[in-house]
Amino acid sequence: AALASILPHELTHQVHGLRPADPDAGTVLDRTVGEGLATYAAWVHDGRRGSPAAALGYTEAEWTWSLAHERELMAAIAPTFDSRERADLDRIASRSERVLPDSPGAAGYFTGLRIVQAWVARHGDDRWVDLLDLPVRRVLETSGYAP
Repeated sequence: AALASILPHELTHQVHGLRPADPDAGTVLDRTVGEGLATYAAWVHDGRRGSPAAALGYTEAEWTWSLAHERELMAAIAPTFDSRERADLDRIASRSERVLPDSPGAAGYFTGLRIVQAWVARHGDDRWVDLLDLPVRRVLETSGYAP
């Protein structure tokens, strides 16, 4: 059962990694969008059962806190979008690191999922697979994401 829940997420990373050359590959933006896309794909694979919070591995309280502080989370992460530094990549992805003092870990996963959700809301529920091939900056720019 554990493998069945992990496989769609990790397979999405493999397919997304094969997209055409992306100048943002290896950046915090790439990691943010990639983790958001992988989380969204796993949620879709699960038939959209459960909440996006559960797909993210967040409690409902962590999800609610993140939604309430979404603008601050984006403001903390966005200045590092161009970074390829390991510390910046870890800071947004690690469950044990916080981008804001009271935030849940893995804030980049949350922000990436919210970018993907915004993109899907704008372009159509059946078009999320298009994200596998798009450059991550184009995903952000065409998502309409505005926390």
